[in-house]
Amino acid sequence: MSARRRDAATALAAVMVSALTLGAAPLAAQAGGNPARGRQVYERYCVQCHGARGDGAGEVARWSQPKPRDFRQGVYKFSSTRYGSLPTPADLDRVIQDGLYGTRMPPFAALSTRERRDVIAFLQTL
Repeated sequence: MSARRRDAATALAAVMVSALTLGAAPLAAQAGGNPARGRQVYERYCVQCHGARGDGAGEVARWSQPKPRDFRQGVYKFSSTRYGSLPTPADLDRVIQDGLYGTRMPPFAALSTRERRDVIAFLQTL
């Protein structure tokens, strides 16, 4: 194989690896959800703790320690971004899917990828 062909093959391999790496990003980070459908998911699974307004004052919030997150403030404790910055969709997806150990936030692993994307899109409107 000539040096020119080898360089071209190396460049092609680098492009393919980059494409595969980008393709491995979580779906929540790649595609936006539908906030209207997300509101329905929120009302079914989240409103009991986080409240109808996303203020952390749902029906069961008074019995929860720590208190449920008030989404309106935009302050998130468990994210990959610096304190005071909004979390990434992948951060929100991870918390929704896996829950938060030591809190009342349960894992919602049974939600489909689409449902998680949709509820994340709704949360981003609060």
